[in-house]
Amino acid sequence: MSQNLSQDYLKFSREILKSSKSAFEIDNALTPKFKKHHRSVYAIALLVTKLEKESTEEHKLVYLAEILSDILTLTKLAFLGFEAPALILLRRTIENFYNHIYYTHHPIEFEQLNLGKNEYTPIDKLKLYVDAHPNFVVSRDNHLKEFNQNLFNVYQRLCKVVHSKGIDSLNLSKCLHDLTQEFEIGDFLNQLIEVEVCLVYITYKFHKSLQFTATEKSVITAVIPTNKRTQLHE
Repeated sequence: MSQNLSQDYLKFSREILKSSKSAFEIDNALTPKFKKHHRSVYAIALLVTKLEKESTEEHKLVYLAEILSDILTLTKLAFLGFEAPALILLRRTIENFYNHIYYTHHPIEFEQLNLGKNEYTPIDKLKLYVDAHPNFVVSRDNHLKEFNQNLFNVYQRLCKVVHSKGIDSLNLSKCLHDLTQEFEIGDFLNQLIEVEVCLVYITYKFHKSLQFTATEKSVITAVIPTNKRTQLHE
């Protein structure tokens, strides 16, 4: 899997643009960003695959698998020109990340959730839970809190779209053609990549028991900005 990144990119880009109704093309200006996005998706798929080999417990797997599903779906939505639904789904991706971290070590609460007996846990509390998680508090990696804060900041921005807070969060389209007129796909990919970097870094550090080959580690490392890599594999 980890040795076929280039081949997978070609399949991925063809699949995203397969619909004749795609609003955007992956041109020269967009290609570097789209390749970064694909690399992140590939790394998340690698994490899901590794975790599935280690555990069959649903509370440890389901939210990470759903993150991958959400990102694939919102990518397709974005290239079809549907910015608001893509942003809403990106917000859900962040929620699923926090749920993954929390429910991995809370199987009873996960069972209660599925029985409809558990109350909603606010994201700000889950964000603090990640900061204080035993897997992280013993670490000297100062990037963990930074990435967690970045993720939470993006979540708060996306809440404006979900709750229509302010005129800047509205689409106000009168017809289908209007959907893409104010949609900057490059800016959307920048925001998506920002989220993906945080997800990959924290999830990789969280699942420190997973075993990766040198090639697989290079796949993970390539997602992270160069100046943030020094403590990634510690």
